[in-house]
Amino acid sequence: PFYVGTGCLFRRTALYGFDPPRLQEEGTGWFGSKKKKSSTVASVPEEISLEEQSLNGSIDDEEMSTALIPKKFGDSSLFVDSIRKAEFQGRPLADHPSIKNGRKPGALTGPRDLLKASIVAEAINAISCWYEDKTEWGDRVGWIYGSVTEDVVTGYRMHNRGWKSIYCVTKRDAFRGTAPINLTDRLHQVLRWATGSVEIFFSRNNALLANSRLKFLQRIGYL
Repeated sequence: PFYVGTGCLFRRTALYGFDPPRLQEEGTGWFGSKKKKSSTVASVPEEISLEEQSLNGSIDDEEMSTALIPKKFGDSSLFVDSIRKAEFQGRPLADHPSIKNGRKPGALTGPRDLLKASIVAEAINAISCWYEDKTEWGDRVGWIYGSVTEDVVTGYRMHNRGWKSIYCVTKRDAFRGTAPINLTDRLHQVLRWATGSVEIFFSRNNALLANSRLKFLQRIGYL
């Protein structure tokens, strides 16, 4: 399913622009019939910019963790450290010989340190509006800006990098929200969706321009 905003959860590493943790990718063809290894920086022509590599999902995690910091994530050292921890926590569980570079069982069950005043102050700095200045937040990292339906663009970028999404229907409602209760608000919502669809179609986020990791039905959904 493609990401449409309401009632969705994602991995932090997906929001940060990382590739999926598994080395072997399934469904790199339009119909999900191919398998191949993840692309590396060495296989990308030199004339392709980092922007295009990130957009197409062809730049690897090691490059992201070195050359693109602090330009990509900002100059907060504590936040960068948390990204590395999130990358480790997002790895698949190494409970089978076929899983490489996974995390050991029980690696996430250790005690957590208490928050210090300096850490809280750094967190306040990281969530401030000016922290995004001269970084790639909103462009290729995190919530993608530039469209009134930014949730659709964000989900498209994740799927274009090879991330998968699944439905999970719990017995109890996991999320509850509000919906338009009159015709005027409903028309405003539909107009917003229609405007966002047109913006996406005439931008670089058009699903017709996606790489081979995006399946055929996903392309139709994002169109």
